[in-house]
Order: sequence, then C-alpha cells, then structure tokens
Amino acid sequence: MAPAACASRRASPSSRPPSPSSASNGPPPSRSPACAAWPGSVWAAARSSTPPPSPTTPPSSRVPLWQFYGTASANVLDLSTRPFPGAARPSPTPAARPLARWQAERGSRHATNLRHEASGLEEFARQVLRLLDGKREAGDLVEALAACVAGGGLSIHHDGDAVGDPARVRTILAEALGRQIEGFARGGLLVT
Repeated sequence: MAPAACASRRASPSSRPPSPSSASNGPPPSRSPACAAWPGSVWAAARSSTPPPSPTTPPSSRVPLWQFYGTASANVLDLSTRPFPGAARPSPTPAARPLARWQAERGSRHATNLRHEASGLEEFARQVLRLLDGKREAGDLVEALAACVAGGGLSIHHDGDAVGDPARVRTILAEALGRQIEGFARGGLLVT
C-alpha cells in the first residue's frame, strides 16, 4: 500500500487517506522520503526512541506506517506536516501553554492542550497548571503550593485524613507535583 501522502487520488482536507483496499497500486507521484521507501516499510520515529532500521534489518521487525494509521486504537498516530510544538519531557522550569494557564487561573475545570483538546482538571492539577510560567523550579513550585495549602486554597489528604504538618505537606506535594507535570507533558499542556 502506498503511504497516504503518495496516494494518486486527491483527498479533501476532511477525508481520510485511502484504505489499503482502495489505495493505488501504481508508482507514487511524489518523491518524499516516505514515497521513496514505498512499497517498503516507513519507519515511525514517534513509536520508538531507537534509530530507524537499516536496509539489512529483517522485514519482520519493520513496521509499515499505514499499520499505525488504520488500527482500531484511537490516537495511535497523528499525521502532521509540522513537528509537535509541545515538550516531550518537562524541563527544570516547566512552562504550560499560556491559554491553559489562563483557563486554570480563572477556575476552569478544563484546559485546552496543544492538540486543541479539552483536558479535565482536578483542583490540584489546576493549582499546579496556573503556576507553570517557565520561571519556577520544582522547589519553588512546592513552596507556592504549600503556601496555597496554608492559605486554605488547597487541602492535602493522605489515607483519608487531612495533613497539617508543613514538612509532610511539602513531601506529599513534591511527589504529586512530579507526577502531575509528567502528566501535563504527556497530555500536550507543556511548551518548550
């Protein structure tokens, strides 16, 4: 099957690429790298951090790009002509998308990610998101969240009981903060 970019028929912007049964069997009209590899496998770099297979790699370990696109699982592969603008991993001073921070500051229970999807926010996530301005390190974020707890804007519970000890609050916040920021990176809410 030819990759979607190599299909010989034109598709409207809202239509899906041709299915394997309707794809052209002729030579690809374009000379893009994906088309140059046609009808062979096209390496999906987003799938793995390992380098693309060499021509001597056994065919059983190569993955055709169309297998990702047409699978039953949703959101396996997003095709785009531009690199994703979000941060794959949080930086030491993480920054959230300005629109998402604005939404969090106004008390919204949803924030719009870089894929233009609404992400649900619980109160802790909302408090963290509004602080991610790209100027604060983890320690500064923990202190800001601890001040929020002390001021009554956020409550910390462990095993169903409210935690009041400031040292214990900071420990719990530090652990939860790391997980939350990783989740923001996976969810497309952090920028580079």
